[in-house]
Amino acid sequence: MKSMVDIRVESEIRDCCVRNKEYMPLPEEYWVQRMSLNEVFASLESSANPTVREESRRTEHIIQKYIILDEIPSLFGELDEWTEDNNVSTHYLRFYAHLILFLDQIGQGHNRDITEKVLKAYIKRLMGRNEAELIPFYVSKLNPG
Repeated sequence: MKSMVDIRVESEIRDCCVRNKEYMPLPEEYWVQRMSLNEVFASLESSANPTVREESRRTEHIIQKYIILDEIPSLFGELDEWTEDNNVSTHYLRFYAHLILFLDQIGQGHNRDITEKVLKAYIKRLMGRNEAELIPFYVSKLNPG
């Protein structure tokens, strides 16, 4: 990702900022690294390095990927799956609920059924943890009826 940003910045500087100066030529390998965001993520997911591959599969990195790629419907699909896992931590379930509420607030709530499912799962978790003081806020975000 860093090299992609570096290449784009270098291209922008060369294209529009300083036209009257001579540039030191960069090696051809530098420019060959130019990749789209989709290619960057695909490269990480199929990396020969097992640590990189494993990191690309972590929940928080998958969320970052879908936000960066502006693939919010795909993110909703992942949140739907992750919410069904009975072993999902309360920490993550809370994060999913807040993320989905934020996306809904900014007009990116693409699937009301998934929003409701995530909120209900978090409410149920709060009930199981006897945290009744937190429940009304999340219930107020559910559709009436």
